[in-house]
Amino acid sequence: MVAKELTETSAYSTSDHGIGTIYATGMGQLVEPADAVNVIQPSPYHDRGSTMPYCETNNIRLYYEVAGDGPDLLLISGLGGGTWSWFGQTPFFSKSFRVISVDNRGVGQSSMPPGPYRMDQFAVDLLGVLDHLRVSTTYVMGLSMGGMIAQELALVAGDRIRALERLYLERRQKVFS
Repeated sequence: MVAKELTETSAYSTSDHGIGTIYATGMGQLVEPADAVNVIQPSPYHDRGSTMPYCETNNIRLYYEVAGDGPDLLLISGLGGGTWSWFGQTPFFSKSFRVISVDNRGVGQSSMPPGPYRMDQFAVDLLGVLDHLRVSTTYVMGLSMGGMIAQELALVAGDRIRALERLYLERRQKVFS
């Protein structure tokens, strides 16, 4: 598939992440693979020499996406999730925030160093991305395991967190007596 560059601030890149291809438009609508394009948002925050935004940190290469303008909002995915985990939320949040999402180590387009991985490693990886993007403070939203990473991030760099929201999906059970 050939990458096509678009300039809408609500646009974000889509790609094959190895567990099935997720295609989305800047409006959050799913499209058929024949109609899909990789959208690369022009950004002053990533290496101009590369066509995709990567950050080299902690001896690994992390893939990230940036969309929108405003205060920074870091979205942290759960186990096995990546930038694509936020395809429905990115267009909404990017209207008011500069949204940053990352493929955690071992997932998607980021490096897969030998494991096991620890929460403090994920947190330090994200600090590397924030430093790379010159982010001094950010709002943070973590989904599932991403909430655990967000907690660790607050422990190691609490002065850089403006607010933190942990989202968990849990199974509800009815209790009968």
